[in-house]
Amino acid sequence: MTLCFRLSMPGVSSWNGRWSGEGKCYAILRTFQGKKQEKKAAELLAKGSYGYSFGDGWHARVDVAAVDANESRRIRKASAGFNGYEWMVAAILEFGEILNSSQVAKRRDARQAELDEISRQRMHDEAEMECGHADLFMYG
Repeated sequence: MTLCFRLSMPGVSSWNGRWSGEGKCYAILRTFQGKKQEKKAAELLAKGSYGYSFGDGWHARVDVAAVDANESRRIRKASAGFNGYEWMVAAILEFGEILNSSQVAKRRDARQAELDEISRQRMHDEAEMECGHADLFMYG
Protein backbone atom coordinates (compact mmCIF):
# COMPACT_ATOMS: atom_id res chain seq x y z
CA MET A 1 0.00 0.00 0.00
CA THR A 2 1.33 3.44 -0.87
CA LEU A 3 0.40 6.50 1.16
CA CYS A 4 0.75 10.08 0.04
CA PHE A 5 1.55 12.72 2.66
CA ARG A 6 0.58 16.19 1.37
CA LEU A 7 1.66 19.43 3.02
CA SER A 8 -0.45 22.58 3.20
CA MET A 9 -0.40 25.75 5.31
CA PRO A 10 -4.01 26.56 6.18
CA GLY A 11 -2.98 29.06 8.85
CA VAL A 12 -0.88 31.81 7.34
CA SER A 13 0.41 34.71 9.37
CA SER A 14 2.31 36.56 6.66
CA TRP A 15 1.97 40.24 5.82
CA ASN A 16 -0.13 39.45 2.73
CA GLY A 17 -1.98 36.43 4.17
CA ARG A 18 -0.33 34.06 1.70
CA TRP A 19 2.21 31.28 1.83
CA SER A 20 4.99 31.44 -0.75
CA GLY A 21 4.49 27.72 -1.44
CA GLU A 22 0.80 28.11 -2.13
CA GLY A 23 -0.30 26.33 -5.28
CA LYS A 24 2.67 23.95 -5.36
CA CYS A 25 2.43 20.23 -4.73
CA TYR A 26 4.39 19.26 -1.64
CA ALA A 27 4.09 15.50 -1.26
CA ILE A 28 6.01 12.50 0.03
CA LEU A 29 5.12 8.93 -0.86
CA ARG A 30 5.75 5.98 1.45
CA THR A 31 5.14 2.31 0.69
CA PHE A 32 3.91 -0.05 3.40
CA GLN A 33 4.33 -3.80 2.89
CA GLY A 34 3.56 -6.70 5.17
CA LYS A 35 0.87 -7.09 7.81
CA LYS A 36 2.55 -4.95 10.47
CA GLN A 37 3.26 -2.03 8.11
CA GLU A 38 -0.17 -2.24 6.48
CA LYS A 39 -1.76 -2.06 9.93
CA LYS A 40 0.31 1.09 10.59
CA ALA A 41 -0.84 2.53 7.24
CA ALA A 42 -4.48 1.83 8.14
CA GLU A 43 -4.01 3.66 11.46
CA LEU A 44 -2.51 6.67 9.67
CA LEU A 45 -5.34 6.69 7.14
CA ALA A 46 -7.97 6.45 9.88
CA LYS A 47 -6.87 9.82 11.24
CA GLY A 48 -6.29 11.20 7.74
CA SER A 49 -5.10 14.68 8.67
CA TYR A 50 -2.41 15.91 11.05
CA GLY A 51 -2.04 19.51 12.20
CA TYR A 52 0.79 21.49 13.69
CA SER A 53 0.86 24.99 15.14
CA PHE A 54 4.17 26.81 15.04
CA GLY A 55 2.97 29.11 17.83
CA ASP A 56 3.32 32.28 15.76
CA GLY A 57 0.08 32.21 13.82
CA TRP A 58 1.29 29.74 11.22
CA HIS A 59 -0.37 26.32 11.02
CA ALA A 60 0.63 23.36 8.88
CA ARG A 61 -1.46 20.39 7.89
CA VAL A 62 -0.39 17.03 6.49
CA ASP A 63 -3.13 15.05 4.79
CA VAL A 64 -2.66 11.31 4.27
CA ALA A 65 -4.31 9.33 1.49
CA ALA A 66 -3.83 5.95 -0.13
CA VAL A 67 -2.79 6.15 -3.78
CA ASP A 68 -2.51 3.63 -6.59
CA ALA A 69 0.52 3.21 -8.85
CA ASN A 70 -0.73 5.66 -11.51
CA GLU A 71 -1.49 8.37 -8.96
CA SER A 72 1.85 7.69 -7.28
CA ARG A 73 3.73 8.31 -10.57
CA ARG A 74 1.78 11.52 -11.18
CA ILE A 75 2.52 12.81 -7.67
CA ARG A 76 6.24 11.96 -7.95
CA LYS A 77 6.48 14.05 -11.11
CA ALA A 78 4.48 16.98 -9.72
CA SER A 79 5.94 17.10 -6.21
CA ALA A 80 8.29 19.87 -5.16
CA GLY A 81 9.48 17.76 -2.23
CA PHE A 82 8.26 18.70 1.23
CA ASN A 83 9.69 22.22 1.54
CA GLY A 84 11.95 21.32 4.49
CA TYR A 85 9.12 19.85 6.54
CA GLU A 86 10.06 16.18 6.10
CA TRP A 87 10.43 16.02 9.89
CA MET A 88 6.64 16.23 10.13
CA VAL A 89 6.19 13.00 8.18
CA ALA A 90 8.95 11.32 10.21
CA ALA A 91 7.14 12.27 13.44
CA ILE A 92 3.78 11.06 12.11
CA LEU A 93 5.33 7.72 11.15
CA GLU A 94 7.10 7.29 14.50
CA PHE A 95 4.59 8.81 16.93
CA GLY A 96 1.29 9.16 15.10
CA GLU A 97 1.34 12.96 15.36
CA ILE A 98 3.46 15.93 14.36
CA LEU A 99 6.01 16.78 17.05
CA ASN A 100 8.88 19.27 17.02
CA SER A 101 12.46 18.18 17.75
CA SER A 102 12.29 18.80 21.51
CA GLN A 103 9.00 16.90 21.77
CA VAL A 104 10.51 14.02 19.79
CA ALA A 105 13.54 13.96 22.13
CA LYS A 106 11.27 13.85 25.20
CA ARG A 107 9.19 11.03 23.75
CA ARG A 108 12.29 9.02 22.85
CA ASP A 109 13.78 9.58 26.31
CA ALA A 110 10.52 8.45 27.92
CA ARG A 111 10.40 5.38 25.67
CA GLN A 112 14.02 4.54 26.53
CA ALA A 113 13.29 4.93 30.25
CA GLU A 114 10.38 2.49 29.90
CA LEU A 115 12.59 -0.01 28.06
CA ASP A 116 15.31 0.36 30.69
CA GLU A 117 12.78 -0.31 33.45
CA ILE A 118 11.45 -3.39 31.67
CA SER A 119 15.01 -4.66 31.24
CA ARG A 120 15.80 -4.06 34.93
CA GLN A 121 12.63 -5.88 35.96
CA ARG A 122 13.44 -8.86 33.73
CA MET A 123 16.96 -9.12 35.14
CA HIS A 124 15.53 -8.94 38.67
CA ASP A 125 12.95 -11.64 37.90
CA GLU A 126 15.59 -13.89 36.32
CA ALA A 127 17.87 -13.47 39.32
CA GLU A 128 15.02 -14.38 41.68
CA MET A 129 14.22 -17.47 39.61
CA GLU A 130 17.86 -18.58 39.67
CA CYS A 131 17.96 -18.18 43.44
CA GLY A 132 14.69 -20.05 43.80
CA HIS A 133 15.96 -22.96 41.71
CA ALA A 134 19.19 -23.09 43.70
CA ASP A 135 17.15 -23.40 46.91
CA LEU A 136 15.20 -26.32 45.44
CA PHE A 137 18.40 -28.17 44.62
CA MET A 138 19.87 -27.53 48.03
CA TYR A 139 16.82 -28.61 50.01
CA GLY A 140 15.14 -30.93 47.55
